[in-house]
Amino acid sequence: MISSADAKKFEEKLLKAKQKVEEEIKGLKKPVDFGDDTDHGEEEADEDEESENNFSAAETLEIYLSDINSALEKIKSGAYGICENCNEPIEPEVLKAAPESRLCKNCKGFA
Repeated sequence: MISSADAKKFEEKLLKAKQKVEEEIKGLKKPVDFGDDTDHGEEEADEDEESENNFSAAETLEIYLSDINSALEKIKSGAYGICENCNEPIEPEVLKAAPESRLCKNCKGFA
């Protein structure tokens, strides 16, 4: 089980990551506009491609944000640091590398 002092450190790290990710998502969801020349087909295609890339990146970040929020909820409930698969403690080195981790090394397949 994680000590309350360690849980507080992880909570601070997660809150910082959450803020950063939310800002990144907000930036990615802004419309892309390379200029005022709307009759130039190549520019429109570039804008569409960039928008699609941004949407994909935002989706990935939203999954990460969901994992962060889940970890923050687990800290509040006292269930933080427990593997969702085997209910064993998640190794400290895993949590230090990725504090939003839901699984231990064995369940992730890194053992």
